[in-house]
Amino acid sequence: MIAEPSLGVSSVIKRIQKIVKSETNIGLTYASANNLMLDIFYKKYEFLSLLVNREQQKSDRIKSETEDAINNLSVLVSGKLKTFNEFQRIYLIGGGSSLIKDKIIKDFEHLKNKIYQVPDSQFALVKSIANMILGDD
Repeated sequence: MIAEPSLGVSSVIKRIQKIVKSETNIGLTYASANNLMLDIFYKKYEFLSLLVNREQQKSDRIKSETEDAINNLSVLVSGKLKTFNEFQRIYLIGGGSSLIKDKIIKDFEHLKNKIYQVPDSQFALVKSIANMILGDD
């Protein structure tokens, strides 16, 4: 199991908070930035439209920055995985696993159907961290 705190969705959230503040002068909470990230990822732009008062240039910059941050996260995770030898499966856990899943499948297509996004990914991450700290009792 790879435990790499720097390879989490928080890097995407921070970039979203920064670009939204720059474009709108609105400070987003972590939860609001997370919701905006998911809305943009799933191509639902209602929240974004409210933030930018339907100003297309601002909307486009925030979308672009968000998509770039998600892509960068995917590239970093894939790159980290490529540094390991002799693994036969990949289990994606964490709240951002859906964001990177397609890139991982593409980059590790030799594993075919051995790449899994764990159900309840966020809870699975918390549980795995607790197991590392407390043991598997």
